[in-house]
Amino acid sequence: MDETITTNGKTFVCLECKNEVEIDDSLALGDVIECSFCGIEYEYTEDSEEGKVLKVIEEEK
Repeated sequence: MDETITTNGKTFVCLECKNEVEIDDSLALGDVIECSFCGIEYEYTEDSEEGKVLKVIEEEK
């Protein structure tokens, strides 16, 4: 799985479980966020005009 998503403000919708996940204001490039619903991990890889770009780094556990 090599997919990326972009945050919408302080949230993003998980690619796997489709739940809305909140992100912390202190998130920095390279940080990892885990979906609290299904466990998939995303890495914050870059900024875009739309928001923070997150890349899936681990499938659900």
